[in-house]
Amino acid sequence: MRSHFPLTELCDALAVSRSGYHASRRRQPGPRARQQVVLLQAIDKVRAHRHARCYGSPRMTHQLRRQGHQVSESMSARGHCYDNAMAESVFAALKAEALPPEQPFASRALARSALFDYLETWSSPEKVDRRGAGFC
Repeated sequence: MRSHFPLTELCDALAVSRSGYHASRRRQPGPRARQQVVLLQAIDKVRAHRHARCYGSPRMTHQLRRQGHQVSESMSARGHCYDNAMAESVFAALKAEALPPEQPFASRALARSALFDYLETWSSPEKVDRRGAGFC
Protein backbone atom coordinates (compact mmCIF):
# COMPACT_ATOMS: atom_id res chain seq x y z
CA MET A 1 0.00 0.00 0.00
CA ARG A 2 2.88 2.37 0.78
CA SER A 3 4.13 1.92 -2.78
CA HIS A 4 0.89 3.52 -4.06
CA PHE A 5 0.25 6.19 -1.41
CA PRO A 6 2.46 8.41 0.73
CA LEU A 7 2.70 7.40 4.37
CA THR A 8 1.24 10.75 5.44
CA GLU A 9 -1.96 10.10 3.47
CA LEU A 10 -2.30 6.56 4.85
CA CYS A 11 -1.84 7.75 8.42
CA ASP A 12 -4.37 10.55 7.90
CA ALA A 13 -6.91 8.13 6.43
CA LEU A 14 -6.55 5.79 9.43
CA ALA A 15 -6.35 8.62 11.99
CA VAL A 16 -2.92 7.44 13.14
CA SER A 17 0.09 9.65 13.77
CA ARG A 18 3.24 8.96 11.77
CA SER A 19 5.22 8.53 14.99
CA GLY A 20 2.60 6.05 16.23
CA TYR A 21 2.90 4.08 13.01
CA HIS A 22 6.69 3.92 13.27
CA ALA A 23 6.50 2.95 16.96
CA SER A 24 4.11 0.09 16.13
CA ARG A 25 6.55 -1.23 13.51
CA ARG A 26 9.31 -1.44 16.16
CA ARG A 27 7.15 -3.15 18.82
CA GLN A 28 7.50 -6.85 19.51
CA PRO A 29 4.36 -8.93 18.85
CA GLY A 30 2.08 -9.27 21.87
CA PRO A 31 0.99 -12.54 23.51
CA ARG A 32 -2.09 -12.93 21.31
CA ALA A 33 -0.13 -12.38 18.10
CA ARG A 34 2.47 -14.93 19.20
CA GLN A 35 -0.30 -17.40 20.08
CA GLN A 36 -1.84 -16.92 16.63
CA VAL A 37 1.47 -17.72 14.93
CA VAL A 38 1.68 -21.00 16.87
CA LEU A 39 -1.95 -21.82 16.04
CA LEU A 40 -1.48 -21.07 12.32
CA GLN A 41 1.56 -23.35 12.25
CA ALA A 42 -0.51 -26.11 13.88
CA ILE A 43 -3.31 -25.59 11.33
CA ASP A 44 -0.79 -25.87 8.48
CA LYS A 45 0.57 -29.12 9.94
CA VAL A 46 -2.95 -30.60 10.26
CA ARG A 47 -3.74 -29.62 6.67
CA ALA A 48 -0.45 -31.02 5.38
CA HIS A 49 -0.79 -34.37 7.11
CA ARG A 50 -1.90 -36.72 4.37
CA HIS A 51 -3.89 -39.00 6.67
CA ALA A 52 -5.86 -36.24 8.40
CA ARG A 53 -7.77 -35.04 5.32
CA CYS A 54 -9.09 -32.33 7.57
CA TYR A 55 -10.99 -29.76 5.52
CA GLY A 56 -14.07 -28.81 7.57
CA SER A 57 -14.14 -26.54 10.58
CA PRO A 58 -15.48 -29.23 12.97
CA ARG A 59 -12.76 -31.68 11.92
CA MET A 60 -10.03 -29.06 12.15
CA THR A 61 -11.28 -27.99 15.58
CA HIS A 62 -11.29 -31.60 16.77
CA GLN A 63 -7.73 -32.22 15.53
CA LEU A 64 -6.41 -29.01 17.10
CA ARG A 65 -8.08 -29.79 20.43
CA ARG A 66 -6.52 -33.27 20.39
CA GLN A 67 -3.16 -31.52 20.10
CA GLY A 68 -3.94 -29.39 23.16
CA HIS A 69 -4.92 -26.11 21.50
CA GLN A 70 -7.84 -24.16 22.93
CA VAL A 71 -9.91 -23.34 19.85
CA SER A 72 -13.52 -22.90 18.81
CA GLU A 73 -15.08 -23.27 15.37
CA SER A 74 -15.84 -19.57 15.09
CA MET A 75 -13.24 -16.93 15.83
CA SER A 76 -15.83 -14.17 16.27
CA ALA A 77 -18.94 -13.45 18.24
CA ARG A 78 -22.33 -14.44 16.91
CA GLY A 79 -23.92 -11.89 14.62
CA HIS A 80 -20.70 -10.07 13.78
CA CYS A 81 -19.38 -9.70 10.26
CA TYR A 82 -17.03 -12.68 10.60
CA ASP A 83 -19.80 -15.07 11.66
CA ASN A 84 -20.25 -17.65 8.89
CA ALA A 85 -23.74 -18.72 9.98
CA MET A 86 -25.28 -15.42 8.91
CA ALA A 87 -23.53 -15.45 5.52
CA GLU A 88 -24.50 -19.07 4.96
CA SER A 89 -28.16 -18.22 5.69
CA VAL A 90 -28.09 -15.43 3.14
CA PHE A 91 -26.53 -17.60 0.44
CA ALA A 92 -28.85 -20.53 1.20
CA ALA A 93 -31.88 -18.29 0.71
CA LEU A 94 -30.37 -16.81 -2.44
CA LYS A 95 -29.67 -20.24 -3.93
CA ALA A 96 -33.09 -21.60 -3.04
CA GLU A 97 -35.10 -18.64 -4.27
CA ALA A 98 -33.15 -16.92 -7.02
CA LEU A 99 -31.00 -19.46 -8.79
CA PRO A 100 -32.28 -22.12 -11.17
CA PRO A 101 -31.65 -25.60 -9.72
CA GLU A 102 -28.72 -27.41 -11.36
CA GLN A 103 -28.68 -25.01 -14.33
CA PRO A 104 -25.81 -22.61 -14.88
CA PHE A 105 -26.53 -19.22 -16.38
CA ALA A 106 -25.68 -18.85 -20.05
CA SER A 107 -23.66 -15.71 -19.34
CA ARG A 108 -22.43 -13.48 -16.51
CA ALA A 109 -24.81 -10.77 -17.69
CA LEU A 110 -27.81 -13.08 -17.20
CA ALA A 111 -26.55 -14.12 -13.76
CA ARG A 112 -26.00 -10.48 -12.78
CA SER A 113 -29.48 -9.57 -14.00
CA ALA A 114 -31.11 -12.42 -12.06
CA LEU A 115 -29.22 -11.47 -8.91
CA PHE A 116 -30.20 -7.81 -9.27
CA ASP A 117 -33.83 -8.77 -9.87
CA TYR A 118 -33.87 -10.94 -6.75
CA LEU A 119 -32.15 -8.43 -4.48
CA GLU A 120 -33.87 -5.26 -5.68
CA THR A 121 -37.36 -6.28 -6.73
CA TRP A 122 -38.36 -9.64 -5.29
CA SER A 123 -36.67 -9.85 -1.90
CA SER A 124 -37.63 -7.37 0.80
CA PRO A 125 -36.46 -6.74 4.37
CA GLU A 126 -39.87 -7.81 5.68
CA LYS A 127 -39.64 -11.15 3.86
CA VAL A 128 -36.07 -11.71 4.99
CA ASP A 129 -37.07 -11.04 8.60
CA ARG A 130 -40.07 -13.44 8.33
CA ARG A 131 -37.70 -16.23 7.35
CA GLY A 132 -36.13 -15.86 10.74
CA ALA A 133 -32.63 -15.53 9.39
CA GLY A 134 -32.23 -12.18 11.12
CA PHE A 135 -29.98 -10.66 8.49
CA CYS A 136 -32.06 -7.67 7.45
